[in-house]
Amino acid sequence: MPKAHGPALAEARDLFEEFLEAEIRLMLRAGADPAWGRNSAEAMRRAGLVDVDPRPHVEMWDAGSPGVHLISHHTRHLREAFLREGLTDQRLAEVRALLADPGFRACSCVIYSVQGRRPR
Repeated sequence: MPKAHGPALAEARDLFEEFLEAEIRLMLRAGADPAWGRNSAEAMRRAGLVDVDPRPHVEMWDAGSPGVHLISHHTRHLREAFLREGLTDQRLAEVRALLADPGFRACSCVIYSVQGRRPR
């Protein structure tokens, strides 16, 4: 979030959380499973793999991060879907302004790399 304090920081946090919640709803409606990475190690074990080794990875994003640029792109490219999820053009513009703020900081989503092998 931006290097703001008090109400401004709370408003920025609330805006970003509102956007992320809409994004999750959008993904669910499209048939994606946002929890798949978190659950993939167990699915691999159930499939009979052994030595399953999940490695979660999180990055700290700022306004110049590729992930933040992708999110900003999504506000335009997926505009119609975000509007269906209850965001307005004004809120999407506010999200883009927040993402472009030099003080913006947020954690990326958790990315899982999971390896396993078939038993011998």
